[in-house]
Amino acid sequence: MSDTTEGEGQAPASEGLGSGERSERVAARAEVAEPRGRPRQAQRRHRFSWRTPLAALLIVVGCVLAPVSVLAVWAANQVSDTSQYVANVAPLIKDPAIQNALTDKLTSEIVTKIDVKGLTDQAAAELSQKGLPKIGGLLQSVSGSLASGVQGFVHSGISPARGWRTRGRR
Repeated sequence: MSDTTEGEGQAPASEGLGSGERSERVAARAEVAEPRGRPRQAQRRHRFSWRTPLAALLIVVGCVLAPVSVLAVWAANQVSDTSQYVANVAPLIKDPAIQNALTDKLTSEIVTKIDVKGLTDQAAAELSQKGLPKIGGLLQSVSGSLASGVQGFVHSGISPARGWRTRGRR
C-alpha cells in the first residue's frame, strides 16, 4: 500500500513525512472512519419515544389554529373599530332593497307597539260610557283609517340611511 493519492500528476501525500508521522496519519484515518464509542458492526437501535407523536400532534394543532386565530384577529379588528365597521357596512344601507326591507320591518314593529286600532277602540268605548255615544261611534268608524294613516306617517318618516349615520357611530 502506498501513500500516494490517486490521480495523474499528483505528488505522493506522505512525501517528506517520517515513519512516525506516517503511522499517526494512518491511525487518524482509521479513527475517522470508525465512530467513537461504538463497535464497528453494531447498528444503532431505534426506540419509540413519546416525543415524536406529541410533536406531530402539536404541529397539526398549530396548523389548525393558525387560520382560526387570523380570522379571529380580523373579525375583532373589523367589529371593535367603529369607523372601520361603519365604513364596511355603509354600502349596504345605500342599497334600496335593504332600505325598503328595513323600513318595512321598523314600521311593522312601531305600529305593533303603538296599536292604534286598539287605542282608538278603547277611547271610543270610554266616550260611550261617559255619555258621548255619537262621538264614540264616530271615533270607532274612523279607527281603521286612523291606524292606516299612522302607519303611512311612520313609514314615510323612517330614513334608514339617516338613522344609520347617526346611530352607527355610537
